[in-house]
Amino acid sequence: MLLLRLSRHIFALIITASYVGASLVLNEVAYSGGGDACDGEDWVELHNSGTDAVSLEGYVLHDDKGPGDDDAKTFNGPVLDAGEYMVLCRGPDFAFGIGKSDSITLLDGGGRTASTTGIMPGTRGDGATYALFGGTFSYTLVPTPGALNILSVPRVRPLEEILEEQNEMGLDFFRLNDDGSLRPSSEFGVVVDLFIHLDEADHTYLVENPAYEQYVPFDSIRVESNGSDMAV
Repeated sequence: MLLLRLSRHIFALIITASYVGASLVLNEVAYSGGGDACDGEDWVELHNSGTDAVSLEGYVLHDDKGPGDDDAKTFNGPVLDAGEYMVLCRGPDFAFGIGKSDSITLLDGGGRTASTTGIMPGTRGDGATYALFGGTFSYTLVPTPGALNILSVPRVRPLEEILEEQNEMGLDFFRLNDDGSLRPSSEFGVVVDLFIHLDEADHTYLVENPAYEQYVPFDSIRVESNGSDMAV
């Protein structure tokens, strides 16, 4: 609440209010199951990204058939604490099925759109989910029901094809600059060894998913060439 003095004898009282529903978002949608949730059924994950608890009383969850459809879900009173996730399963929690090119929308108690996926492109097969990353939805191959989303997408080209191409280049592969041009000379030897220290969980994930692009943080990196450490 802000009090402004407009003149010697006149005051104006201005009350500002934030739309608390804006912090409640659709965070991930599984149109063919995925992850260890809901016994393989479709599921929808909500996330309270704000700092205050939000009551779902009167909220409506629906697909592209709209809020008036018989299968639309109207919530009755649960509260989502700040930072909390809620996974809803088809069957016990909502009735409609989710198609690959469906759209899922959450309306607040006043009928306003709190969050929506828009029309999903339908360009990914089973096992992928449609998840929120920085305010934008994208497909990911790593379902994370009830947890922070992880962006993992398939390579544009098969890993085997990429490795075969690199193998055919022979030693020239190790003489390339970042832009793909040949580097005629370098302080490095023909082959260098990279030693990267990763968190154990991140390392395990990379080993188990070698065919996908996945970016993980690392603690340190060391480059060795011809048996000697190199500056990086």
